[in-house]
Amino acid sequence: MNKDANVINVSSEIIDHKKNLNGKPLSVMVAAGPYSLEMGFKYEPLRELIRNMTEEKPDILILMEPFVDEDHPMIQSGEVLGTPEELFRKFITFPLAAFIKSSPKTKVIMISSTKEYFMNVCHFLDKAGLPK
Repeated sequence: MNKDANVINVSSEIIDHKKNLNGKPLSVMVAAGPYSLEMGFKYEPLRELIRNMTEEKPDILILMEPFVDEDHPMIQSGEVLGTPEELFRKFITFPLAAFIKSSPKTKVIMISSTKEYFMNVCHFLDKAGLPK
């Protein structure tokens, strides 16, 4: 699928979603990574964001890069164990899946980065059963 088709798909989904708002304003929340602190690898900022989003239940949540930053000091030093897929599943997919379950009407858009520890966010989302 070409990039233009992806843009058209996302745009048409947003337009359809807006039609379902019944005249209410569209709420859009945007957050940018990294989603972990340099002093640790527990993803506290992402967990706090998801707690807030669970309360707010925005119509659209846009999450931008990086999700697992290849330049994180603990990845660079070898202190973080696990494959990129395992790290993404543990720190990104599981918390997002719980959020999507609690807020099924929220459309989540993830924008990847060249600084990702892995290359294909859609691949990991698909393997986790999350919508792409």
